[in-house]
Amino acid sequence: MQLRQHDDSDVDMYESPDVDQSSDDEIIGAREVKLKNHRLPLTCVCLDSKNKFAFTASKDGSIIKWCLSTKKILNKVNSIKKNEAKKSQKLAERNHVKHINAIAISSDDKFLATGGWDRKVRIWSPTDLKWLHTFTLHRQEITTLAFRRGHHTLYSGSADKSVMLWTLEDDDNRCFVDSLIGHEAPITSMDTSRRERVLTAGGLDQSIRIWKIVEGAQTVFQSKHGSADVSKFIDDKTFVSGGEDGSIILWTTMKRSPLCNVTKAHGIDEKTKLNNWITSLATYQLKQGKKGSHEKPSKRMKLDDDVIAGGESNEDASDKEDKSDEDDDEEEQGEKIDEPHGPEIGQQAEALVASGSCNSKLHIWKLIKNNLVLHKSIDCPGFINDLQFTSDGKKLIAACGTEHRFGRWTVKKGTKNCLRIFELEEEQMSTD
Repeated sequence: MQLRQHDDSDVDMYESPDVDQSSDDEIIGAREVKLKNHRLPLTCVCLDSKNKFAFTASKDGSIIKWCLSTKKILNKVNSIKKNEAKKSQKLAERNHVKHINAIAISSDDKFLATGGWDRKVRIWSPTDLKWLHTFTLHRQEITTLAFRRGHHTLYSGSADKSVMLWTLEDDDNRCFVDSLIGHEAPITSMDTSRRERVLTAGGLDQSIRIWKIVEGAQTVFQSKHGSADVSKFIDDKTFVSGGEDGSIILWTTMKRSPLCNVTKAHGIDEKTKLNNWITSLATYQLKQGKKGSHEKPSKRMKLDDDVIAGGESNEDASDKEDKSDEDDDEEEQGEKIDEPHGPEIGQQAEALVASGSCNSKLHIWKLIKNNLVLHKSIDCPGFINDLQFTSDGKKLIAACGTEHRFGRWTVKKGTKNCLRIFELEEEQMSTD
């Protein structure tokens, strides 16, 4: 996906209502709530560790903290106009001027990070959205953000093709740590695992990469997405990716070729006759059933031809197990982690994978025996630019808008720029 060129005429600045005003919320049904306040399309959403609050950002440059129980706005930070930023260096450092593309919160809810078109990564206090710090080293817009789990290390991805590491461990020394270079196109998505691993999608270079921070190495998975737009970990050894070709691919860190490829996951656009691209993914790992309740996969995995498509990696890629990936981290974490060996490869607990597109449908898939099986389809108008499961898996949060978060290739007229909260049924959380 080629990121849209910046044009100040595309930025619609406005004076937002006061912070203490309530949101325009609407109950759509017994299991869905819609929250509206952002004027332009929502681009990203994140949740606190206790599922009490949601934080959203938008193309209007604003940040909102929502209370998920009362459905009201608790705090809001507005954007500033370009001429205001020129007049006041203090305002320019603290407030976003243009679109916000990414938002992330630390595991202990101490830090909130945002980044966007102005190339700056801003750090806020999630409690009251008070500005704390600004990082400025990226040469182009910030496209994605993620915190290392259980730590105050922040990773930022950019259209300048780099991933940068920042530390927030010391309040008196918040600084740049390192940069990761390898992608050949703007980075479009990022996720982190329990280990010190960073998963990135490289857009038009079609690669999905896992960065091994301690070892200073990376593993490249070459997709055939056309543009690899989004990637998410399921657990430490499995992850999914989605792209412009409309497919969702299931991977394992132990192999360089896909386990499963669901093509045309969101159907075909009737006007363009092209596959509806995958704009967002979210994953939730279900609890294991009784020990031994899952079938042991065969050493040579046989998957349906119309669902599975084997993908090639870079020139070093092969179908052999990549055993160098995880061993060293057992010492780092101080805990024993079971590793798949031989015929166990690819085995994992069942999980839910949610996918968003621009066809007004939100799909929920079940991961069963290395296959993604469509479990439920939910009406969700417009572009679904970001998705998040709550930590208990009972709710699915969708950041929606009339446009894609990175551009205006298509505008879905008549849809709303809003946050949608879906209550998931108990049967969806079953591992049967």
